[in-house]
Amino acid sequence: MCGRFALSVPPSQFRLHFGCEPPPGCRPRWNITPDSDIVIVRAPGPGAREAVFVRWGLLAPWMDDPKDPGRMINARIETAATRPMFRDAFARRRCLVPADGFYEWQKQPRGPSRPFFVRLAAGEPMGMAGIWRESRLADGSTLETAAILTRDAPPALRPLHHRVPVVIRPEHYDLWLDPELRDPAALAEALEPLPGEAFDWYEVSRRVNDPRNDDPRLVEPADRPPLPPGGLFG
Repeated sequence: MCGRFALSVPPSQFRLHFGCEPPPGCRPRWNITPDSDIVIVRAPGPGAREAVFVRWGLLAPWMDDPKDPGRMINARIETAATRPMFRDAFARRRCLVPADGFYEWQKQPRGPSRPFFVRLAAGEPMGMAGIWRESRLADGSTLETAAILTRDAPPALRPLHHRVPVVIRPEHYDLWLDPELRDPAALAEALEPLPGEAFDWYEVSRRVNDPRNDDPRLVEPADRPPLPPGGLFG
């Protein structure tokens, strides 16, 4: 799954990588949590891109309460095109969720889970696949919400978690965002999984467990003894 991530890409790099300006008010964040406003990149028309803020936690078409317990922060890529909760958004409202990387917690036989930060080994920003929707709320207002798509983790990452966000290659951004493309089969190329070696990961401080902490130190390697021989996989 993906329940926490960071985004601190400078505006110039954001513009170069995602092909549009970051939204007004965008600031570096290192501990982005569900139910907060996140940046997405979408295509309002063919050949156009825009970055906007939406709420992280997708409302179903029948929901009119932003706190509905059925809202979803993740959607499984295997069923997003067919489940009533997601299928209209998957067909017509696909987006990218920009990130430096995401956090996963490795469960331990005893004691608290250990947090790790996962990023692209190449050091470039990450465009996670997302879907979004505009909902009419009970009070008559509207709210745009989004979910991040997930898939089975590559073998190298499974010791952290069995699911990972779907990460789109930059050369496939246009294909994924195309609002005129509604055939799930036509998206297969954009959804090709990245191999495990495309990712880099390391343990970080347990300070990330507290959503109130939000500073660059959260993505720094933890000041802990190194993993034993065999590392994560021993």
